[in-house]
Amino acid sequence: MRRLTPLFLALVAFTLPVVSGLAQADTPPQFQLTIGSGPSTADGQFDNPYGLAIDGGGHILVADWNNDRVEIFDAQGNYIGKFGQSGSNDGEFFCPEDIDIDGSGNIYVMDTFNDRVQVFNAAHTFLRKWGTTGTGNGNFDSPEGIAVDNSGNVFVADTGNNRVQKFDASGNHLLTWGSQGNANGQFHLPIGIDTDGAGNVYVADWLNDRVEKFSNTGVFILEWGSNGSGDGQFDGPQGVFLDANDNAYVADSFNNRIEKFTSTGTFLTKWGSTGAGDGQFNSPFSVAVGSNGDVYVSDTNNNRVQKFVTMVSVHPATWGRMKVLFIGKPVAAAKKVR
Repeated sequence: MRRLTPLFLALVAFTLPVVSGLAQADTPPQFQLTIGSGPSTADGQFDNPYGLAIDGGGHILVADWNNDRVEIFDAQGNYIGKFGQSGSNDGEFFCPEDIDIDGSGNIYVMDTFNDRVQVFNAAHTFLRKWGTTGTGNGNFDSPEGIAVDNSGNVFVADTGNNRVQKFDASGNHLLTWGSQGNANGQFHLPIGIDTDGAGNVYVADWLNDRVEKFSNTGVFILEWGSNGSGDGQFDGPQGVFLDANDNAYVADSFNNRIEKFTSTGTFLTKWGSTGAGDGQFNSPFSVAVGSNGDVYVSDTNNNRVQKFVTMVSVHPATWGRMKVLFIGKPVAAAKKVR
């Protein structure tokens, strides 16, 4: 039998230990460090960083938009390497805007103004590409978001065409849904896109100031958000990311903050304000969450990436008429290997 400490015995001596109120409050993560500065073409610097992804080794990949490259950093913000340059040949980019990584470590880059997807292996060697400019199936018009689900399906936010397209890992077209408008299942410049553990698809519907949720086959499920600055409202949401617990992080770009929701759109917490200080933003574009719950945000117009960490929290629980403090543990929050 485990012995109780004298302190614990003193606490419970007042009343019987009936536990209640153990639910942990959702608090925003705390600023830890900044990666990069700019605008600059130097290694480890940025000229408008956009999309983010985290690979299986915990490295952060950043789509360095105006520099037409992808840069790689470790979790401490140290520069590791880069790939890509300006152009339209294989392995070259014209304003790459988003990145995702599949379960095998392959890297999918949304090569936005070349209207195509490019795929690289974990060593950054070019593998394949698909897409051309147009409105047909498999064509794109300035696509800005890309997501790979746990089955290897690839979803593209085809921004200028106001639709989502679904492909297999080889680039074969499977499905298209959406049109311009503000009704359920319609879009007005969809930008961010991600999937949850069940394969549902979440789209940041930029000019409609909302997030829409669909099944893996494009069936509308629900939406949340409206224009404003209150909790759960948006002003130009761009990035959306689903963690391992299917919580949705949204880059609320013109409100210069990050908002966190459940997968059904219930508001959980927020952080950020306008500025260039630690924890402040200037048009944040993308969010990515690591396996340990660390949150990375591309602070686009400040030309940096900011890292936030989930802190150990203290929250109260009630034992009868006594109040005792329990120390919570950081909650792991990684959607999948990215």
